[in-house]
Amino acid sequence: MGYLISVWSPYHQQSTTASMAAIACRMAQGDETVCVTHSQFARSDLEGIFKGRFRDETTDKLYSSKGLAGLLLKYRMTPILLKDDVLNCAFEKDLNQVRLLSGIHHEYPLHNDEQALYQMLIGPVKDSFDYTFVDVAGGMDNSLSKNLLRASDLVIVVLSQAENVISYFSDNGLPRIDVARGDSDYEDSDSDIKKRVPPYKVLIGSYLSHARSLKAKNIEARYGFLPLTVPMSIDYMNALNEGHVSSFFVTNEKLLKKRDDTFEFMKSVQDDVNAIRSFLKGEKK
Repeated sequence: MGYLISVWSPYHQQSTTASMAAIACRMAQGDETVCVTHSQFARSDLEGIFKGRFRDETTDKLYSSKGLAGLLLKYRMTPILLKDDVLNCAFEKDLNQVRLLSGIHHEYPLHNDEQALYQMLIGPVKDSFDYTFVDVAGGMDNSLSKNLLRASDLVIVVLSQAENVISYFSDNGLPRIDVARGDSDYEDSDSDIKKRVPPYKVLIGSYLSHARSLKAKNIEARYGFLPLTVPMSIDYMNALNEGHVSSFFVTNEKLLKKRDDTFEFMKSVQDDVNAIRSFLKGEKK
């Protein structure tokens, strides 16, 4: 059985998806299998990051038979999905073991299938990979988002490197996520899952190490937690925009000496991967 990791922000911000992609790609360069997906059937930024060809409208039929849409079609026929069903619906990059469970490229009448998506993600998808990263819609106004957070083995809370954002989260933390009114479809017999604050780690996206007062160690001293960080990197941002994220990590995997901001970026993301692995495997001190 694998781990379900939800990557989420209290706010809607682009660094959430970019940070998740970086950690997932770096983690996949080991021996573990990694899947990236999101909590919606429609397209998200995730497709463009991993597969630029999703912009090609002539391939709609292919995409409707794969990804979350293809998996849902199988789920409708039988709710018992096998690992092969999941793997057959996931796109695979050639350069590493990241698998992408995409949304769909065109309008599709899937608005009433949130519960099916929830069951697929916490069940057969999670069980098919060592680590499944879910890009969860920001905020707390979405029942599917709330329940995915509640069921996660780890929530990565992405914050910006801003005093008011970090201070507010430090004062309030991640709220207890109850089963909301009208969410009976999501109810679980395990009361500990019904009402719980899931384990979480804070991550600062687009992190600037030279920030005067909000360096990671300063945040730890002031607020009591040491955040994960994904530094700002021009090279990484170019790879995001060009859809070459996986090859970026292959090219820079053995970067051994300090060179502009790419060395700092790779080192920081590797530290994030190590911290997440240790936390999930019970090695947290």
